[in-house]
Amino acid sequence: MKAQMSSAAWEAGFRNAAIVSAWFLPTYIVLLLFLHFLVHLSWQTALGMSFSLFLAVAYSYFMVSHIRARLVRGAVLLDCGYRPMMWANCLCAILFPFAFIWYHHAVFSGLPLVVKLLLTASVSSFYLIMGLGRMQMCTHGIWIYAELIKWERIKSYEWQDNALLVEYHSRGPIKAKGVLSFPPDCKWSVDLILQEHLSPITNE
Repeated sequence: MKAQMSSAAWEAGFRNAAIVSAWFLPTYIVLLLFLHFLVHLSWQTALGMSFSLFLAVAYSYFMVSHIRARLVRGAVLLDCGYRPMMWANCLCAILFPFAFIWYHHAVFSGLPLVVKLLLTASVSSFYLIMGLGRMQMCTHGIWIYAELIKWERIKSYEWQDNALLVEYHSRGPIKAKGVLSFPPDCKWSVDLILQEHLSPITNE
């Protein structure tokens, strides 16, 4: 049986999307204004250039973090399958090139062809990695489809049906929380692994 998106998982997803948007939009706007007013690019060129620069930095950071996490995650103790919304991510990976072809005349017309191809390939590969990633309990943490949550980063956890509500150690005033969805038949095994690896940490 596959993992299902619970109401807690949907809520956490919307909350995380709002946090990312609150960071993304001001940064993007500042970069756009810089390219237009200080570099003297047209609004259309500045729009495409600022988006491509932002995407290049974000994708590079994602890939470096992804590769580093794969190298240190250790052996897989339990494989819990694909993400509940796997089909949506894979669909985005397929549809994005077509959307790009339709949209590039309005935003990306001032960019070289090689840059356009790299942008398309990077976004498609990102969605493929996210869509085909698997939830796995590993020696050094929980592999969440494309990233590793190390055991020492987890402050506390509790179950809500088959959803694992996790609170992470945070340096800022805002609590860092996440919701991980597991297949029902994996819950017992997951809980045993959590108790083995997190009891020494949460009791400190």
